[in-house]
Amino acid sequence: MFRKYLLCILLFVCAVSYTDLLWAEEPLFIIRDNNRYGFIDAGGRVIIQAQYVGVKVFREGLAAVNVNDEMSLGQWGYINSTGDMVIAPQFWLVNSFQEGLAGVLPTGGTNWMYIDRMGQEVIGQLTEKKPFIYGAQPFKNGVACVEAATDRTAFKRTEGYQTKKRKGQEGMWGFIDKTGRVIALEFDHAMSFVEGFAVVEKGGKFGYVTPDCEIVIPPQFDKANSFSEGLASVQIKKKYGYINKMGEVVVPPIYELGGSFSEGLARVKLKGKYGYINLTGEVVIEPVYDRALGFSEGYAVVVQKGKYGYIDTSGKRLGDQVFDFAQDFSESFAAVKLGKKWGYIDKMGQLVIEPQFDLVQAFDCGLARVGWGRSWGDAKWGYIDKTGQAIYKE
Repeated sequence: MFRKYLLCILLFVCAVSYTDLLWAEEPLFIIRDNNRYGFIDAGGRVIIQAQYVGVKVFREGLAAVNVNDEMSLGQWGYINSTGDMVIAPQFWLVNSFQEGLAGVLPTGGTNWMYIDRMGQEVIGQLTEKKPFIYGAQPFKNGVACVEAATDRTAFKRTEGYQTKKRKGQEGMWGFIDKTGRVIALEFDHAMSFVEGFAVVEKGGKFGYVTPDCEIVIPPQFDKANSFSEGLASVQIKKKYGYINKMGEVVVPPIYELGGSFSEGLARVKLKGKYGYINLTGEVVIEPVYDRALGFSEGYAVVVQKGKYGYIDTSGKRLGDQVFDFAQDFSESFAAVKLGKKWGYIDKMGQLVIEPQFDLVQAFDCGLARVGWGRSWGDAKWGYIDKTGQAIYKE
């Protein structure tokens, strides 16, 4: 069971952010061979031999790797892009590096800490009242969201791969800077910062804080989501509307669901059907769909009578063909399912890679991961380029 769980969290994500490009000249892709993991380049050349029990993607020039066959005891360390072990395996759980720091949980420990690229502890215990870190999220713009507890016994290991709070022990959520200084540690729950604001929960209500933890929109909503394109969806009396960064309601709460804005539009649900509104709250695509996703590269996946298709931002359909399942566009290609097999279409709606795969992922950095089998854990998998040519196959 745990190996299947691990495969789920190791799904390929390509490192393409500006920060990542500072550390790596070209992206590397995870491969699997005989249940061991390594990396290839975009041309299919093996750069790091498949030798690890588990790996994570490269971030800021380093990738976490697991060298222990007994996954419940996890021995994670970090390698560089040439395969050198630069931080020795010693951690039970790890996060990828972001802004020069990574959250790690030492083997046998219960207190998360942050290390630098040399493997040195930078942030450990926080305060006398809430010293032990339970959840260590990545830093973003110099601030990280954490959950802390009163003592080490507040958390226990379960299932070999996660920690849970013991009954009666509740942590407090808040934010720290890169020196470990607690900016605030007073919330029942908190999320990472997006567009300069973070969602926080206090007393069963949700509001927003700035990076210095000033409560700029007091907790008052039943539910709240992160800001996107200047607006955030919030729930008021079981209905969703949208607020601006002043906390003003700019779209009345009349919807059963309010999605994030993408490319100027957000999906909303009204009377059981999905449509789209613009940033002024105007309905620009009527709620007529049974399901709908957000816009990506100019198109959104919509569903009617169990069949999938695409519409553009004006509501016009992309081609006449419908599919049994469909994914978002990425790098001008979208994965679609016809019958039991997956292929890819382009932005003309044309099948450019014929349905032949049992499992697919989106194109990223020029390649897409594909598989043959019932699930990623059991399947044989590899990578194809945008011509459909296999550049690696397990």
